[in-house]
Amino acid sequence: MSGSALLEIQGLRVVFATEHGVARAVDGVDLALRAGETLGLVGESGSGKTLTALSVLRLVEPPGRIESGRILFRGRDLLSLGERELRGIRGNEIGMVFQEPLSALDPVLRIEDQVGEALSAHRDLARASVRERVRELLALARLPDPAACARSYPHQLSGGMRQRVLIAIAMACDPALVLADEPTSSLDVTVQAEILALLRELRRARGTSFLLITHDLGVVAEMADRVAVMYAGRIVELADAAELFERPAHPYTAGLLASRPGLARPAERLRAIPGAVPSATDYPSGCRFRTRCPIARPACAESEPALVPVAAGATHLAACPFAGELP
Repeated sequence: MSGSALLEIQGLRVVFATEHGVARAVDGVDLALRAGETLGLVGESGSGKTLTALSVLRLVEPPGRIESGRILFRGRDLLSLGERELRGIRGNEIGMVFQEPLSALDPVLRIEDQVGEALSAHRDLARASVRERVRELLALARLPDPAACARSYPHQLSGGMRQRVLIAIAMACDPALVLADEPTSSLDVTVQAEILALLRELRRARGTSFLLITHDLGVVAEMADRVAVMYAGRIVELADAAELFERPAHPYTAGLLASRPGLARPAERLRAIPGAVPSATDYPSGCRFRTRCPIARPACAESEPALVPVAAGATHLAACPFAGELP
């Protein structure tokens, strides 16, 4: 997909030095995102989703480090850029909506200062113009009374309003790509629906591409064009959203879909995936999901399966040689 990809991640590896050994938190991820699309990145906590997104902007903090790989944005390898060049991309060409609004926002700065910071860093605007643009962005994010919100501190806003502020910051410089990390995880259902509607509207109006990181399959079904499923540091399935929900090919994806409350009959217990994600310092041999997999064979322990088409010429990829044998 190199010729048409806005963002292309190749062989990304992120490791952490721990007292128990080297943790391979992201271990050979290949992923591409087209201009104008929303790609959902899903999986259980600890699968490496957030680290993959942070790696795009080189925000992985010690003791973590990007060990190898390439991250191409508009053909430029972000991992090879100097810090000054990268600062010109962060918040300007690539925005990010962080997971926890209260910790992402500075508690001692007014909202107008925090939204205005992105504009001042990347746009040559007079102070009055920055102030006017901040209010426009807050209105764009559907915040009531943008002028009052601009003068407020984060603790004076509700969770949904803080989330909208983060979206306003991410969209301040009209970036081509926004990395949205669990943008609705801490919100109630009503506010969640409003935030998702806002993201859809921004995408439609501005043609923004989104990498949407979430564990919520309902959000993915509503928002994503394609879905990448991540497990134990690797991508195990990649498909168009409709195809993945209708015909999951990897046993892990099938397990995630089967565990959704909305799929259970009234008298039926939820079907949880047994076991837990393995430690990043001690992955099992072969397929990393085999110790939890309902169709595992002895051969699954021999070699790690590659992400390949489920049928000749298919764009639906899965890292399981027995994908066609799902019950």
